[in-house]
Parts: sequence; structure tokens; C-alpha cells
Amino acid sequence: MKNLSRILFVASPETDNLPAFEQASTLASHHQAELVVLGVVDAVSGHWAAQVQEALIQDQQAVLDNLVAVKPANISTCSTRVRVGKAFVEIIREVQENPYDLVVKAPEQPMLISLGSTDRKLLRQCPSSLLLAHPRAKHGQQKILLAVDHEPDNPENEPLNQSLIDLATCLAISEFAQLHVLHVWHLEHEGFLRSARSGLTHTEVDNLVKLESQQRHAWLAQFVERHCTELGNHVREYLNPEIHVLQGSPREVVAEFANDEGIALIVMGTVARTGIQGFVIGNTAEHILNHIDCAVLAVKPAGFSSPVL
Repeated sequence: MKNLSRILFVASPETDNLPAFEQASTLASHHQAELVVLGVVDAVSGHWAAQVQEALIQDQQAVLDNLVAVKPANISTCSTRVRVGKAFVEIIREVQENPYDLVVKAPEQPMLISLGSTDRKLLRQCPSSLLLAHPRAKHGQQKILLAVDHEPDNPENEPLNQSLIDLATCLAISEFAQLHVLHVWHLEHEGFLRSARSGLTHTEVDNLVKLESQQRHAWLAQFVERHCTELGNHVREYLNPEIHVLQGSPREVVAEFANDEGIALIVMGTVARTGIQGFVIGNTAEHILNHIDCAVLAVKPAGFSSPVL
């Protein structure tokens, strides 16, 4: 199971940071991790620039100090930093200069409306895992949803799936949450296969769908069982994850499942095979994020390189 050693909390302007900070503090306390609280202010130019810039920095520092004042006493290492510049750029530079296991941030606005500009850029370009906490998050007795993808022809997905279940397990234990594991699938080219041009009967296609469903169920059961076995009997019995295999489009099914089940946090990967550096979170993931009312933990694949230098 993954252990978090360094956590970065990013204070958002004009947002209630306290619920997100409390979640970051809980994780830092549970893992005895170093917690760094970061604020970013815009660069100032023109007359009185130096004086105004210093006033902005001091005001931001006061915000950070107020947050740190409510942290749990058992967090051994907690510090604050204020950076000057474009928010998403400075956050990514902080992660590049001082690698973190997790970045925690309150969303700029409710995700049911749309992702804020800074959040969208961080999801696409920040090299660390990013947790956008829900403003009404509560500790304990919550449901965490792990959404995993499986493409037999793309085994490179499996390391990302392992990172996802490690983080989901870590959060489920620290948050005293119930873990649900969801895999959404569809039969490739099913529409064509059901057309007269394919030469297949509907019964033959139905059998293909049935076989695919069986293979997906078997894969997910083995994936979860293997991870639980590695954790040991005590953790395995405590977690007792529920698995769900649903047919359909991930961009529709994941959000619908999360909303219907009252999920508090979705853990998901951000993968898009565009070949464009930094463009990792694609339309499917962004569609899901814009249709849920819960926290989300977005995880990058190994080897991801941010375009921010």
C-alpha cells in the first residue's frame, strides 16, 4: 500500500479552503507526512509595484498562517510558502522543484458547472496526483470510487491501474471509507458487428458480448483480489471492496454511478493517447468531472512530463 510522505496543499483565492485543508491535514497526520501549504499571488508591475507586491505577499501569508493554526498537533512537519506569478505555473514549478506524492486543492468552482481555468490546467499538466476536494467533504463513513480501465492490447495501462488502487486503498483506510471498484466497458465496433455488412447474426454478436463481459468480470476480480492479497488478511477484511462491471460509455456511466451511489471521492487515471506532451486528461475525463458533485483524485501515468518548464 502506498505511503504518502510529502503533501502539498494549495490555497485557492476566494474559496473556502478549510474543508480541503482539513482533508490534507488528515492525510498528513495518518501518514506522518510532511505538509506544505502554498499560496500564489499575481506579479505586480507599474508604479508602486514593489510596495504592492509585498502587501499581496503579506496578505497571502496571513491566509496561510490562519490555515496552519488549525492543523492537527501530531503533524510533525508543516511549513508555508508564497510564490509570485501565474497560479497554475507556480504550482507546477513548486511540484517540479520539490516532488510531492499528492497535491490537494479546493476547486475554484463547483465541478457540476465546469472546471475552473487553473484546475483544468493542473489536471492536464501537473506531474503529481491531484486531489480536488469537495467543499462539503466529511471525514469517515464515506464511499470512495476507484474507476479503472482495461485494454488487453495496451498493457502499459496496468502500472497506472496499480497506482490508482494503491492511492484508493490509502485514502479508504485513512478516511474510514467504503471502497468501490468500477470498470466500464463496451464491445469494440458493436454497432458495425450488428449491421448486415458484418455477416454476423444477432445471436453471434450477443455471444461475443457475453464472452467479453465474462472476461471483464474475471479481469477485475483478479485485479482486486491480487491487490487485497498483497495487503494481508487484516487490511483485506477491513476494506472488503465492492466490485462493479458495467457496460456502456465511461463518460456517461462513471458519473451516473457516482451520483446514484452517493460517492464522496472518485479516483481515476488521466490518460489520452494524443502524442501531445502535457495533454493527458482527455474529453472523457473532463466530461465526467463536469457531471459529478464530489471530490476527485486524478492520477498521472508513470513517466508523464509536464510542458511547464
